[in-house]
Amino acid sequence: MSLRSQFTDSEWVELEKAPVRAFIMTAAADGKIDKKEAAAFAKELAETHLYKDELAREVFGSLTSHLATVLPDCASSPEDVVDGLRSAGRILDSKCPQHADGFKGSVLTICKNVAAASGGGIFGGDKISDNETIGIVLIAEALGLKLS
Repeated sequence: MSLRSQFTDSEWVELEKAPVRAFIMTAAADGKIDKKEAAAFAKELAETHLYKDELAREVFGSLTSHLATVLPDCASSPEDVVDGLRSAGRILDSKCPQHADGFKGSVLTICKNVAAASGGGIFGGDKISDNETIGIVLIAEALGLKLS
């Protein structure tokens, strides 16, 4: 059974925007979104079927069919991105609490994989920058996910 029926159209759109907003916040943490980060995000969406959480699979799969129309709506101020993530977190907690943490964790997995896609310099080092780490923590907080 589809989980989509538990949400209004506007709530579903907010859930679809959550991974896009998180991607933008993570990838732009260093001031620009590079090709490796964009490719990592595209790969995550292409591999939606690998996510354990059923709601994440359904939302991410739905998103892939119209990402080009969702993406421009998500490229706004950092405050709007955080507000949108908070809204998605509230929707998850109220409408589908049994999937909320799984979905939020899946969004953070996308962030981690996007952040690790570039960086590190020619001598190695951390692929995830301090700014990206801070962004990921902010994303988790905005979604209402408790980090241990």
